[in-house]
Amino acid sequence: MGMEQEEEKWSLKAWNASLPVFNRIVEHSFIQELAHGTLDRDKFLFFTHQDMHYLTEYGRVLGNIAVRLMQEDEIQSFMQFAREIVGVELKLHKKIVEEVYHDQKMPEPSPACIMYTSYLLAQLVKEPIEVALAAVLPCFWVYKEVGDHIVRIAETEDNPYRAWIDTYRDEEYTTAVQRAIEITDRYASATTESMRERMTQAFLYSTKMEW
Repeated sequence: MGMEQEEEKWSLKAWNASLPVFNRIVEHSFIQELAHGTLDRDKFLFFTHQDMHYLTEYGRVLGNIAVRLMQEDEIQSFMQFAREIVGVELKLHKKIVEEVYHDQKMPEPSPACIMYTSYLLAQLVKEPIEVALAAVLPCFWVYKEVGDHIVRIAETEDNPYRAWIDTYRDEEYTTAVQRAIEITDRYASATTESMRERMTQAFLYSTKMEW
């Protein structure tokens, strides 16, 4: 008698549901122009600064998720995400912004940035841990997949954004994304179908905010 087919993981179902949005993301002119080195510098700087605002809040959310997790290995993973991944990205962002803005007053968070971070904070405070995990996952996963796409299509010769593009090749980040997916799937498999549906809705909303 053959082995029973393993049930499809929640993460794969959620990702497949998000594919129409993801496909729009990689088709965006910002992504295409970044890969080909034609992106306007002011647009890149605006994105970089807004991402700094976002990552500062995102790191706080990850740290607070850590203290709500059940297993020591999960707690340590999310503390590491907050400490190292967000920290490394912020250092790169700050270096780029400081080279341009110097001592000038930097722009405030945009309405879109505030909307996204407010949503994540709301999931952290008001929702079960399963939903909070699903809400923060697209930032990990979409960023990695978009980065992989950029690396595949990039024209790196004489591309002023080559140093930025090279950061997408970080194997440690890939490992971290896989770990975040694994933890979220662990919680999804231990909960109810209705909770998994709520997780998927949170995942889809955050994916749209990544657009």
